[in-house]
Amino acid sequence: MDRPPLGLMPRKMWDEIRRQDIKDAIERYRAADKPVLCEWVREYMELDRRYDRKESGMEGQEDFA
Repeated sequence: MDRPPLGLMPRKMWDEIRRQDIKDAIERYRAADKPVLCEWVREYMELDRRYDRKESGMEGQEDFA
């Protein structure tokens, strides 16, 4: 039996790994008393919102607050 070639890591898994990597980097910078890049915080918040939406069944819905 032929097995299919290796595909891609699921997006949800990739997002969670990236989210944790950003969190770890922020913690390292804070521990070293260095300024945290705004881009990191924005990306972390975006991934956090996306993850929360997926978990709550609100995926694909916009924030209008």
